[in-house]
Amino acid sequence: MLIGVPKEIKGLMSIVFPLTLPGAEMLSEDGHNVVMESGAGLGSGFTDDFYAEAGVKGTRHGRKRFGLRLK
Repeated sequence: MLIGVPKEIKGLMSIVFPLTLPGAEMLSEDGHNVVMESGAGLGSGFTDDFYAEAGVKGTRHGRKRFGLRLK
């Protein structure tokens, strides 16, 4: 399964990233393809490198890459 996680932004306020490193690692180990928007974990203190070590692929294209239409 492809799991896309965009960076959460509401106005000028960043929202804390909901995907923990152990959760990301577990999803990757279970065979899921996890893709997240670059910088999405910074509000929680996690860099893209931390998520890459857990098997998450980063993208700079954000919502366009995921094909999402958010309202």
